Amino acid sequence: MPPCRYTPPRGVAPWGGGASEEDRAFGSQGPSPRVRGRGPRGRRRAMRVRAAVLVLVLCPVAGRDHPNRDEISPFLGPSLACELCTTAMDNFRFDVARRIKSSMSPTKKAKVFEKRIAIPCSGERGWPKLMGVVEEDGKEKYIDVVAAAQKAKESTDPNTAAPKYKQMGPEVRNNALDACRYFVQGHQEMLLDAIMKNEAGRASDLNFHRLVCGDEEVCPEEDVADKGDDELFENDRDDESDEL
Repeated sequence: MPPCRYTPPRGVAPWGGGASEEDRAFGSQGPSPRVRGRGPRGRRRAMRVRAAVLVLVLCPVAGRDHPNRDEISPFLGPSLACELCTTAMDNFRFDVARRIKSSMSPTKKAKVFEKRIAIPCSGERGWPKLMGVVEEDGKEKYIDVVAAAQKAKESTDPNTAAPKYKQMGPEVRNNALDACRYFVQGHQEMLLDAIMKNEAGRASDLNFHRLVCGDEEVCPEEDVADKGDDELFENDRDDESDEL
């Protein structure tokens, strides 16, 4: 099959991201019930949904659990790709690695790992419900749209204004979660191998950021150095019963 040469509109990822499962399910029949009858905004939303469906149909790379590095970097850009990689590894350390001790048997380590591997990129803890992209100091970054709006509303400084978004909408969050799954699930053999070889302390002491983000050159060295410490867990009281 020839490579996909379809260029989707802004917000729709080339791997078929940017649309929810509901959108994709209704895509072949027109817009989902959530966007029918909402005027221009609904029609634009419907167009994005159809575009995502076209990607799934026309592109051999689409429809997987996650994209690959060659798709992520050009679409998101270096700043967002690095931010997502470090966020993915932060979540992996907190949700998976901290539950695994060197004293566990290999079988138990693998069991805990397999049970929790999908949690970091599930969109629950640590992921805003609505994400946007802004530019600061020449670099793009993600922000929590709801929190930013609330901050601007409550500010007593008359010069405080709402952020100027380069991109905002549910597709921003969906694309971010897709990329997160590449950095976590797409490297699960590498991550599990590192955990199995760890002979001292918790697996969270390992520098997974350098292993995944640095070695693949998604992030510069200064962004991944010294990431194997306990800064994420200073106030955490681990419940041993949660390990299984």
